[in-house]
Amino acid sequence: MSATRLIRCYEYDRLKAGQAYNDEVFTSEDLEALQRIHEDQNLYFDLIHNGIRFKNYVGVLHIRRLTIEILPKADNHPGQTDIAKAGWSKLLMEMLRISGLSKVGSIGKAHQRLRNNTLLDLYIQHFLNECDEMMRRGLIKAYRRKRENIGVLKGQLIFPAHLRENLIRRDKFYTDHQTYDQGHLVNHILLAALEVVDRIATDATIKATTCRLLMQFPELPPRPAIHASTFDRIIMTRKLAHYEESLGLAKLILLNFSPDLQRGRDDVLAILFDMNVLWERFIYRSLRKSLGHTGCHVSYQNSKEFWNKRRVKPDIVLTLPSGEEVVIDTKWKLIRDGKPSDADLKQMFVYNLYWRTDRSILLYPGNETWSGNWGKFYEGKPRPQVDEADIYHYCKVSTLKIWDDHQGHPSLSHSIAENILEFTH
Repeated sequence: MSATRLIRCYEYDRLKAGQAYNDEVFTSEDLEALQRIHEDQNLYFDLIHNGIRFKNYVGVLHIRRLTIEILPKADNHPGQTDIAKAGWSKLLMEMLRISGLSKVGSIGKAHQRLRNNTLLDLYIQHFLNECDEMMRRGLIKAYRRKRENIGVLKGQLIFPAHLRENLIRRDKFYTDHQTYDQGHLVNHILLAALEVVDRIATDATIKATTCRLLMQFPELPPRPAIHASTFDRIIMTRKLAHYEESLGLAKLILLNFSPDLQRGRDDVLAILFDMNVLWERFIYRSLRKSLGHTGCHVSYQNSKEFWNKRRVKPDIVLTLPSGEEVVIDTKWKLIRDGKPSDADLKQMFVYNLYWRTDRSILLYPGNETWSGNWGKFYEGKPRPQVDEADIYHYCKVSTLKIWDDHQGHPSLSHSIAENILEFTH
């Protein structure tokens, strides 16, 4: 994909036809292609006058020969350099890896083979590496039923078809028999994903690798329809353990691919993630990974009955070594002057009541790591008061800078969990 035109932008950015973005012009042809697929992809962007405006999704959108990387907006400011955008691209890859939202785990080989890599490059090259490894190890085989006209009698003879096909031939038998070959569902999925990559690839190296793998792939029986529910039918046994990474990448490619059935030139691959979900899972996983030695316990998306069949569910509950619980609710939006909205505060008030805790934290992204004072809720103490000083419960606002600056190159901070733990004091 390196030969593909690349535009890097941020959440909620606008792309206008005829304007240049990091030295790449967003053309009227690009805009027309996106306008044609808007009905299927309107979850990710809106149409505006002579352009488009992205929503709260990050990742990569590929159409025709254009790749658009949409980056998190936490550090977006006027004059943002292309170097900083490239750094945020790599930082986004790290956030996706840590959050577990996508299969970008073992991207070392892919990263080494590509010089000017994008997120889409890494996904596809990593998938091709995994497929190459599958081919070297040998694709898994399985028993299946097969009906065909063959030269030996085995299985069950299908008389109507046999008489129709072999009335004057004594050397053939139309049978229903069992065969052992590579016609396993997981191989169908890998082949389907390879065909998608071959369809959208423009980089010569990736195209050559894909063509080689397709030529090496054994002939399979007719392919079943592949939908989201198809992946739910796969039971990851020990024999399929080495398929896990490649299947995850194939699922990502197949379920996010929208073919242009009429023209064949506006195929879309949109690997995009809701930034609110990514921020929430990234914070949880960062805490779980780093705070084990502190005696803290982290739980994710606890829920309790709220009203009728509705439930209330905070993002994260942090249990301190003392046994005290602190509710953390993540909000992916820039907060001004440390003043949360009334809706956010009311939400935290309910969490304090339902989790019978004295303290909760609203956690936002920011250009600095900062924590405000504990603000008081004046009503609704969750347990009997001991004295007047104990009649309140509290909430504070904190912002977290998740990157370190190295001469204009942002990289993921290693003190995220420790900073959050400091917020509880």
